[in-house]
Amino acid sequence: MTSQFANIKWQQQLNSIKQPYSLDFNDVYFNSEDGLAETRYVFIERNDLINRFERLKEPVFTVLETGFGSGLNFYCIADCWLKFAPKSATLRYFSIEKLPLTLADMQRSSELWPQFSAIANEFLAHYKSLQFPRGIFSMAESRIVIDLQLADINDVLPSLQITNKNWPESCVDAFLLDGFAPAKNPDMWSDNNLMHLARLASANATFATFTSASMVRKNLEKAGFVVNKHAGFGKKREMLAGYFHGHQKA
Repeated sequence: MTSQFANIKWQQQLNSIKQPYSLDFNDVYFNSEDGLAETRYVFIERNDLINRFERLKEPVFTVLETGFGSGLNFYCIADCWLKFAPKSATLRYFSIEKLPLTLADMQRSSELWPQFSAIANEFLAHYKSLQFPRGIFSMAESRIVIDLQLADINDVLPSLQITNKNWPESCVDAFLLDGFAPAKNPDMWSDNNLMHLARLASANATFATFTSASMVRKNLEKAGFVVNKHAGFGKKREMLAGYFHGHQKA
């Protein structure tokens, strides 16, 4: 596979700080006013992650993210994991990203969130040796294992099995659906891809996404997810979140 990185520009936002903007999809990587607050509202709170980490009885909790982007979701969730989850448990964090940021852009992005500097620095030390089409890193004294699938989601999902000899459970506990907007990146949100996510879901799996697009809602419901609308973050009117309920009968 030929390595291909994201084509971005750093543009001035409302807070006078330059942030990454995707030229490949003509879209922002995160909310320009407060990306961290958006991540916490959409992905942490709607998946109820802090409560689930605190009450965790299993040795492993698995997250699957569609769109690694700037790494903000990972930094935020890793921070919550280290603060609230049992020290004996392991966070498995799978993320699919077709166009990863270059090391320089990833480093620059991480500087936007100095509160995550320890996590980001450890991650970036591994990111320097990034290998296509997959990179697997163990972090935080093996409390976190991150698995980056660096390829098109349409190629990754059909054969993705979240299991190996050390991790017999092939079930995802929480989905972060964070690709670029469906209107600009429709392939990521296809019914086929969401069906594959359902295949990987545990009985108690939840999901959250910033979008409320009707196509996404219908495809999630078709795949067996119960979909609820919530007030969106900031200027966004609505967003979607819910849980896996099983495949619907025809």
